[in-house]
Amino acid sequence: MTSEQLCRALSETRPEFLEECEITMVTRPKKLHRGLLIAAVIMLLGCVSAMAVGISLRQSARNDMGIQPENPISEWTEYEATDGERVDLVSSFCSGGHVFAYLEVEDISAEDGAALEAETISWSLGDVFPHINNCSWVVSHVDYDAETETALVKAHIFGAVAENAEELTLILALERSADQKEFFKPVIVPVTESDIKTADVALSVENTDLGLTGSVKQVAVSAGTVEVTLQIQPAREWLADNGYEADDPCGLHDYFGSWFEAADVYLQDIRIGFADGSSMAVVDIPTPFAGNWIVENSALDPVETEGWLTLQHVFSQAQDLSAVTSVTIGGSSVALN
Repeated sequence: MTSEQLCRALSETRPEFLEECEITMVTRPKKLHRGLLIAAVIMLLGCVSAMAVGISLRQSARNDMGIQPENPISEWTEYEATDGERVDLVSSFCSGGHVFAYLEVEDISAEDGAALEAETISWSLGDVFPHINNCSWVVSHVDYDAETETALVKAHIFGAVAENAEELTLILALERSADQKEFFKPVIVPVTESDIKTADVALSVENTDLGLTGSVKQVAVSAGTVEVTLQIQPAREWLADNGYEADDPCGLHDYFGSWFEAADVYLQDIRIGFADGSSMAVVDIPTPFAGNWIVENSALDPVETEGWLTLQHVFSQAQDLSAVTSVTIGGSSVALN
């Protein structure tokens, strides 16, 4: 078989991989030695196999975040592989103060791969830099390729660090037990800009438990969140009026907990509307958290809030923000800008 026949045969069986590798067929008058030809075939098949794995895990990341390559969104970024690195940043999604980083980890044995799938061992983060208060994270196993012993991991970072930093440095860890962890080389994740659409409103929210009235002032929608901001009585005023010491943790828990429950009931009917005329209840959009809403960490600091409370519904998968046009809250539809 000539080199031309080899390339033609491979292009008929696996054309997509040859296209990815950008293989150019060149006819040379000199015959290729049989041994060299076999070596070339092995090398080419190895390239094809590695390319297939890369494509497979990248597609797993896209599937996990609901990304459609034919309809890309600006909040989603894919990165080129770095040669020689055991842990590599594959892609990221940044929106609404949340950063999702997808990492490929090589040299994960079949035994560990099976244990990860069975959740008898797990991924975690040893640390996140820069060190900023109110940083939280969730790390999960996404996929495993047994052929190359490569795992795909998702790190979800949120809080002030994800809102204010230009890049994050993550130290991934594989936990086999509480006192047995394997740490990996730090990985830098750029925090890219994201778009947001907002609507200013003035809607009353009753807190019957405390006998107070608050007001929804703004609704904001990003590709990854719906965020609702309420104006309420400053926590310190309520603490003083009800016999608590300033910044008393039990009093703060009671106060914000009561407002969270009141807002959760009020927001059961909130919907986002799309350009095609359809709409979806926010509570029906899957979220990685238990319950429908989370309170921004900074909202629990009465000094920072001074009478403001912000709740977020975080999407498990990205939404196309360009298709979102309105929000319905309190029975009224309001355009998003």
